[in-house]
Amino acid sequence: MPLCNHCLLALATTDVDLPAPEGAMLPNELFLIVLRHVRTSELHSAALASRNLCQLARTFLFSDFHFWPYTLKDNTLTLPADDAVLGMTKKLAFFSGPAIAPLVQLLHLSMSEMRTNYTRLAVLGGEFDTSITTHALRDLFFAHLHKFTLVKFVRADKIIFTVPALMALARMANPLDLELWECSLGVTSSIASTLPRLSVTRLDLSRGHDVDLWLALLDAKQLLEFEAFSMRDFPHSSLGLEPSTTFPNVWSLSIFIYWINISRGLHIFRAMFPGVTTLEIQEGDSHPGDYEVDIHPVFPHLKTYYGPSTALPLFIGGTMLRELKLNSCDIFDLRQALQRLNVHFPQTVTRFEVCIVEPPIQDLAAIFPYFPSLETLDLELTFFMIDDPVVEEVLRFFATLSPRLPRTLRKLCIQCDDSDEPATINFDIPAPRVIQSQILARCPDVVEVQLTAPYFALGWDATRGFRMERTGFWAEE
Repeated sequence: MPLCNHCLLALATTDVDLPAPEGAMLPNELFLIVLRHVRTSELHSAALASRNLCQLARTFLFSDFHFWPYTLKDNTLTLPADDAVLGMTKKLAFFSGPAIAPLVQLLHLSMSEMRTNYTRLAVLGGEFDTSITTHALRDLFFAHLHKFTLVKFVRADKIIFTVPALMALARMANPLDLELWECSLGVTSSIASTLPRLSVTRLDLSRGHDVDLWLALLDAKQLLEFEAFSMRDFPHSSLGLEPSTTFPNVWSLSIFIYWINISRGLHIFRAMFPGVTTLEIQEGDSHPGDYEVDIHPVFPHLKTYYGPSTALPLFIGGTMLRELKLNSCDIFDLRQALQRLNVHFPQTVTRFEVCIVEPPIQDLAAIFPYFPSLETLDLELTFFMIDDPVVEEVLRFFATLSPRLPRTLRKLCIQCDDSDEPATINFDIPAPRVIQSQILARCPDVVEVQLTAPYFALGWDATRGFRMERTGFWAEE
């Protein structure tokens, strides 16, 4: 949001040394709301406008500290050149000083080269130089970590955490949101057991290692969210954890599963994370094939599920699920998963989002009886190779959809993607008012309907009313 010169001038005059009626001064809390939404360049301008704004702008100008302890050279991570080391040392001294350190809330350790996904992958794939000075800046950073008294977030890429680094993290004043990308531990399990526990509320171990060791380092009662998407050996690497290792307050769990070992994994998940209410799944191998529905929920308190349809029978049966968001799937896999659940499918789902790939869309309506309490339906239909014209098929589907919708529905969004452009536009689009009347006859509480096809969009809602517009190829005609 641009902050114009007139705004700056008006704000600047609020702290001049002139008599003012009581209550005429704008409160600092209002300034903070304004400054929170402006660009960094305009924060600098605001800081120059007045002494008061200068002091307030510092809150946002110095909220993040990005430190670069390594550089990449010939696929090797090494200490930067002398002038870069001097620059980083001065930057660390400035940010860790008494005037700035209390303002910092996020610390990020990464490489200066990490400006694109390509260079980031190159950096993460690099090997560390064996020189004894390679980690000098990393060690200097952790030696100053205690000065950042209000830090809440720590992000690290390709960092080896040594005993001094872990000790520094353990001394932090606030519980941390810790996000680690390709990081590892430079300690053994025996040494880790002697270290103080880390106060971490969220742990994200993306593309990392030592998952069981990291979990063993945590204060188990503090952890609220855990993500281990790229930990392909988890939870099987955690079989050595003591049975008493439980994280009772974790409500959000994001995990990577292998179907070949899922039977052991379910037992571990059930023991380690009994309080999960939000679950996100990624699959590590192919379709699981036939398996029995687990009628004893792995996560009995589950309310939200994100992931593949193939995992539904294992995780949502017997729960009071409220929100269901599925990865891209075909209608066959989805119907098969629902049929396996049968009476164990939760009747409590109020929000359902799914992307159906290459659908015989006439079969979609068959899934609606599983959702008697549905309030929000978000369908994405993706077509790649199909003989019939997509738009005509979508319109036929939409025209026959109303009688099959759950009566409790309040919001309906359907988006269709098509890879081919038609030679001609020769279809009739129904008026939004006609669609509204059809759906209201079935769903009296509906407040929003949106249909987005490759060449048009139509719908209505309470704020914008009715709309109908051409898009894409058709809009250019």
